[in-house]
Amino acid sequence: MRNLWAFSFLLFCFLMLTFSMNTLKETPLRESKDTKQNEAPLPTNGMEATPEVYYPDYRDGLSANLKDNNPVLVNILEGLKEESAGVAGWLVGFANDEKVVFYNHAYMLAYSFTDRRFLSAIDLLSLDAGHIQGSIVTNFSFSPSGDYVIINNGQSENDPIWKAKMYLADVRNGSVIEIGSADYFKILNSWSSNSQFFVFADRDGTNVNVYDVLNRTQNSVKLEQGQVKGILVTGKGDIVLETNSIFLLASDSGYRFKDLDIKGNILTARGLDIVYYSDEKVQKYSIDSGENTVLKGMPAGLELRGVTKGQAIFTTKSGSTTMVYNVVDNNLYKYDYTYESSPGLLNWSFSPDSKHCVVLDGDSYRVIDERGNEERAQVDENRVNYRCEWVNNTTFVEVVIQGETNVSADFAIAVYDVKAKQRKILYEQ
Repeated sequence: MRNLWAFSFLLFCFLMLTFSMNTLKETPLRESKDTKQNEAPLPTNGMEATPEVYYPDYRDGLSANLKDNNPVLVNILEGLKEESAGVAGWLVGFANDEKVVFYNHAYMLAYSFTDRRFLSAIDLLSLDAGHIQGSIVTNFSFSPSGDYVIINNGQSENDPIWKAKMYLADVRNGSVIEIGSADYFKILNSWSSNSQFFVFADRDGTNVNVYDVLNRTQNSVKLEQGQVKGILVTGKGDIVLETNSIFLLASDSGYRFKDLDIKGNILTARGLDIVYYSDEKVQKYSIDSGENTVLKGMPAGLELRGVTKGQAIFTTKSGSTTMVYNVVDNNLYKYDYTYESSPGLLNWSFSPDSKHCVVLDGDSYRVIDERGNEERAQVDENRVNYRCEWVNNTTFVEVVIQGETNVSADFAIAVYDVKAKQRKILYEQ
């Protein structure tokens, strides 16, 4: 009987020990206060200030930080410690309230504001897509959602048969697939507003191609309508083409050409409407009814410089004034400032509501509002990036190399709030 009691006691102890070990194994480790950095709340509307975790070791931090423990991302971030920042440093390609995507001559990184973690990394060198300057330049066309980017090289020399591979990358997970080939400088391209379709056409009018990102299908149409001046694609995959006239190639008709009998510069295609500029007026054409409506009368003597992110940028012929037509709110904004480059490229860009303009000016940013007020955002400890992007209507983001090291790994993600006039570091390596 005594032996039976002893055996029962030992069995009970063994079961309790096993239960304790399993509980310990299944309980996540709590982070020590010593492993936390000071929280830097994101100065943007409606965003939660998620505490950022400091990882003393790269690999341990990434293993804890990434949901899928992406080995490519781990290796790339490790390799940045030995990589030069290059001539241009880090360039911001896309930003919104959720994420920022930035790249240099070798890699593209995506960082989540909401989760405070890296989403993906893409090795650009493996795609021959690390050309920042020179006779061959790599170009990136981001979808409106920022989830996808088209990567394609362009050659400045006049070689009629030269082409480069065209890639579609998903920045949420870093996957890359090849979808065609083209010389970026010899095509025009556009994304649909719902980020499902990407369209590109040869400027000389040879072919037009539309790619369905979700279904991984592509349609190619032979063009015989002369020089292509503009191209758009709707959320249904219908193509709007600007040559000497404006044509519609509807997907449900097998992309047959339909002359809409309207002329002008196409600005955007939303739903069943085409917005275009003609005869000093912004007009709307209904694909469904064929009805034409004048949206906004424009001042005389304007030249269309470009269309980017729902904004049509005009300048006066004298070159002293910029007029920004915002497609979303159908309003016109005036700035007594112009720049030689295309809007949104390297040097100047407008907030989504068109009420602020940021201009790169040496070692600082010039921030101009629609009323002509101007301030200079000086960067004392960090180098100014060559390209920033607007996160929302009042905040833009930049990725800068810190100090004088010029090493890719020594970067910081910073935001500047033009209303609060505050610059904050959200992440620094």
